[in-house]
Amino acid sequence: MALILLSSILISLFGVWYIYKSARSKASHVPLVEFDGDNSPARYETDTVTVLLGKGYKEYTKKDLPFRIHNPFDPKQPLIVLPFKYMDEVKWAPESRFSFWDFIDKLGSMTQLGIPLLSHEGALSAKIGLNKALGSKIKLMQDACVGAFEKLMPDCAHEWAEVAMPYMIIMQVFANMSAWVFVGEEIGSRESEWQKLTLGYVNKVNSTLAKVRARYPASLLWLCKYLDSDVKSMARDRQKAGELLRKPLEARLAASQGQLKSERGSRHFEDGVQWLADIYMDRGEEVTPDMIQQKLVTLVFASIHSTSGAALTILLDMLAHPEATEEVRQEVDRVRLASSGTWTRQTLSELRLLDSFMRESARFHAFAQVLSLQRMAQVPWTFSDGFSIPAGAMIAFPGYHQAHDPDLHPEPERFDPKRHLRKREAYDGDSQHFRFTSVNDDLLHFGSGLHACPGRFFAQESLKLILVHLLTNYEFKVAEKDKEVPKMVVRNLVLKPNMALPILFRERRA
Repeated sequence: MALILLSSILISLFGVWYIYKSARSKASHVPLVEFDGDNSPARYETDTVTVLLGKGYKEYTKKDLPFRIHNPFDPKQPLIVLPFKYMDEVKWAPESRFSFWDFIDKLGSMTQLGIPLLSHEGALSAKIGLNKALGSKIKLMQDACVGAFEKLMPDCAHEWAEVAMPYMIIMQVFANMSAWVFVGEEIGSRESEWQKLTLGYVNKVNSTLAKVRARYPASLLWLCKYLDSDVKSMARDRQKAGELLRKPLEARLAASQGQLKSERGSRHFEDGVQWLADIYMDRGEEVTPDMIQQKLVTLVFASIHSTSGAALTILLDMLAHPEATEEVRQEVDRVRLASSGTWTRQTLSELRLLDSFMRESARFHAFAQVLSLQRMAQVPWTFSDGFSIPAGAMIAFPGYHQAHDPDLHPEPERFDPKRHLRKREAYDGDSQHFRFTSVNDDLLHFGSGLHACPGRFFAQESLKLILVHLLTNYEFKVAEKDKEVPKMVVRNLVLKPNMALPILFRERRA
């Protein structure tokens, strides 16, 4: 018995060694970039973005060569950083060749934990449903934004008031806006069980991923959905979300019976539940509340997390550049007065300086997307020039460092709020190429190609409404004692705003 057990252990160890050796040998033709000197795990956490990727960009990317770095998501497979000459071959490639969804799964270990992934259906509901209906949702979004801020902001009519964690207020404001759009006011009001559930779910996902990785080795993460109390709590939340969606789904299915596709523009229901139901019905599939909640909860989680982080990043940049912020405020006042305070997609589009400021914030900080066009190779692949990668390789492009390349962006380390406005005006007077939502090959914060972010237009209008409300109604600053506190923090391959930095607010005086 002992001999059999020992043999099993030896076979298992050999298997692990063989997989590791195979992965290394398959990528051994790709140069490995390491730190000079200290290559401790602690240094990878703090210096990968600024030092390691900067070194690789200078030594390899600028020479049109790929390189690889230590992969924090899967040490068995290489993380290959590609030069931009391969971008067209990657961004239009089908999922069967280079998978965005599998990369995201590896990033968060979602499937192993039983957490539904962002999916093709979720992206399609944003691209086809949300984007088409967005113009009719702006008034609703503005009302949700204003109402949430009125409930959440402290009393600061006469004196400066400190908001210890402004991210939490921004997140709740955006959650209110997205709930009204995705599930409707009937179950998505600010005090509703739906909002409490989704906000709680966002916080649970963020905290639970870190906890389970500390508790379990990577090979045993799949056990978490059966053993870990936090993971099982998230599963109960998703089940409850399905129960909350049952009646709204039934109402939308009933309203859709016998309705022609051509009539959809004037339907009674235009929200995320309806858009997802449309996708399944068009394919002739039966629609269930569980199907809808799996896609919708994941879509809401992704949008709340990314858009709230972007809003805080832009706000911190406004704090760092008060003169530019005052110019943006004047632009907001001018457009607001001309439109009698009612915002539409048209009037929001007239905020060109704000749009340029937002795009510069995205360029400067990458909105957490240090690496862009992230994919996992589904098959061994040889590019047009003969360079090959193994199946399972995780690939990406150095978007953050491209955005700081002086050959593409003059004086890249200077935050220039009018940078993109000047480009837009010089191009043709009203270019579509240099707006916040524009997808250009020299600025990749929204991705590119098949997986360019389909929700970027909703994110843009949400961000503008949030920032417009703050600029119109408040002055804001950082206390003297906190002026040296870092506004951005970096960990591994993530650059994000400092959510613990307090901000002082005071109601704006006429």
